[in-house]
Amino acid sequence: MRLVAAAQAFNKSLCSDGYSGQPLFYGQLGLFDDNKRDSETAERRILSVADGTALPARRVIELAGSRYILGHSNPDTFRGQVIRRGIVLHEATSKATLLTLAQACLLQTGVSAWAGRAWVKNAAFTEQSSHLAPEHHLHVAVGEPLVENMLAIFEGQTMVVRAVVDGAAGTRVGLCDVLPAPAIEVVTAGASVYDPISDTMTGTTASIRVVRVRWQSMFRYGSKGAPSFGPDDIQVVIAKAAYTPLPGTLLTMSDGVRQIAAASDEGDVWLCRATRHD
Repeated sequence: MRLVAAAQAFNKSLCSDGYSGQPLFYGQLGLFDDNKRDSETAERRILSVADGTALPARRVIELAGSRYILGHSNPDTFRGQVIRRGIVLHEATSKATLLTLAQACLLQTGVSAWAGRAWVKNAAFTEQSSHLAPEHHLHVAVGEPLVENMLAIFEGQTMVVRAVVDGAAGTRVGLCDVLPAPAIEVVTAGASVYDPISDTMTGTTASIRVVRVRWQSMFRYGSKGAPSFGPDDIQVVIAKAAYTPLPGTLLTMSDGVRQIAAASDEGDVWLCRATRHD
């Protein structure tokens, strides 16, 4: 038996497309080293396949009841000939919904992609409270539209993507902050003007869908003279297609009334600094 045939003799595990379920190819899953500690690296496996095996377009397979993101492919050679390939697998536990900030505000669908999550740390912001904000790595396949300053809804939690890199193992990795609930809500926005003659408040109001973000997760000081963010300040994202906020606009939110102190242009959305208005 030729060595190439021997290398493929134990490729008996069926690999199907992780999205459609269509059978694709056979491979051999490497043994799991249960002596390793719990980490992102230890959770990965190696799949051995024949050289030239065609991989699915979105690089997710279903194997032995689990779904895996396909990472880098590494050849095994003998006398200059590739006899098989080992592909890095990263387990995908659930589908994530990837949304731009504008899509979240406008109740649009976004992209659904299989993903895996790994805890990084609990960040402390003692200038605001003793609450610890979880940070995670979200892994998706290379080619998925995971970019900075978008939302990822995963296993019941809404996260904002702070930074994105293509990892060494061949997955696309987003560093994400978990947003406190409610991260997305419908609020009443309006700018009222006091009429001293009639002793009444006049103005128009509108119901709009917004994304609320901890100010530490998404902020930019426009000038040296800009006031520092306070403990109760948050950032509120409003789609340009839905509403144009002005400084002084009041937002009636689930936890009280806040006032927009400033609004910066971020493409298709406004990023608004909102302070508590008692």
